[in-house]
Amino acid sequence: QAAEAPHVAPPGVVPLRIGPLAGEAFEVEHQTLGRYYVTRGTPLRTATDTVYGVLAVSHDITSRRAIEDQLRSASVRLAGVMAAGEVGVWWWDMSTNIVEHDRNLARLHFAKMAPEDKPVLEAAIALARTSGTFYMREYRILDSDGTVRWLGARGRVQQNTQGEASVLAGLVIDITDLKVLEESLRASDKQKDRFLAMLAHELRNPLAPLLNAATILESEPLSSSDLAWCRDVIGRQTRQMALLLDDLLDISRITHGRLWLERKHVPLSDIV
Repeated sequence: QAAEAPHVAPPGVVPLRIGPLAGEAFEVEHQTLGRYYVTRGTPLRTATDTVYGVLAVSHDITSRRAIEDQLRSASVRLAGVMAAGEVGVWWWDMSTNIVEHDRNLARLHFAKMAPEDKPVLEAAIALARTSGTFYMREYRILDSDGTVRWLGARGRVQQNTQGEASVLAGLVIDITDLKVLEESLRASDKQKDRFLAMLAHELRNPLAPLLNAATILESEPLSSSDLAWCRDVIGRQTRQMALLLDDLLDISRITHGRLWLERKHVPLSDIV
């Protein structure tokens, strides 16, 4: 009768398939009245090895299915976050020398590592086997279009029951944007250093005439021409220093966003 039953079983009934009737054991998960079950069965045979029935046992796996759904959902969210953050995960079984990784790492490493960075990474891995920690290492990869990207790798060694290093697990992060920002800040610091050096030089230039004028003013008596010369030197050099200090203040205002440059074409003769 089971073999002749319709394909769609009534609610709450596990449909018998041709497997057990053909003498094969079976296992099937199904849902009944809002709960999940796993049913395992084996065919019953007569003395002449004819299948006359099925012996089956069902287990309620609703709680297990709920946990599996939660883990699956968490895994999907984690994968999305890691993909958005350009993070890849890898595992290296040192005993078998087998490396496993996730899709993010495969996508990040769809490129060629810069040859000069390989020895640094290999030395870090060798040190990790003895120290137990794979410290942050930065290295470059080259995309197919020639674009250079920076990756940062970090990991930790897991030991077996004998205390030997067995697995090195870690992650890789795309730090290209951080390296670009770092290079920009380094270049900005160099420009600032050059500017300060130039400013110090320009501020020293007016000091010598001012000191000369101060020395002359200390002498007595002074002619009217000497006083006029001292006044002229002090006034001219003081104005020059004031202009330099104004330039320094303008740089500070530009840096803090309180002043901006309006670029336009002007006649060179006007500037001269």
